[in-house]
Amino acid sequence: MRIVDNVESLRARFLAVRGDRSLRDLSLPIGVSHVTLAQFLADGSSTRVPLLDKIEAWVEEQEGKQQ
Repeated sequence: MRIVDNVESLRARFLAVRGDRSLRDLSLPIGVSHVTLAQFLADGSSTRVPLLDKIEAWVEEQEGKQQ
């Protein structure tokens, strides 16, 4: 699978668990700035592994809470 496909999948998962919470509210628990989250959502093309790891860890935590 291509990296872009993985990033797109992560973005879709993020949007699914985000709900109506603002990026400012989510930035602290994820550990990145709200601007960085907005950039991730806008183009999803960031391949900075530390950023993607933080977002993925948060998404997995949220998905676990929803089950």
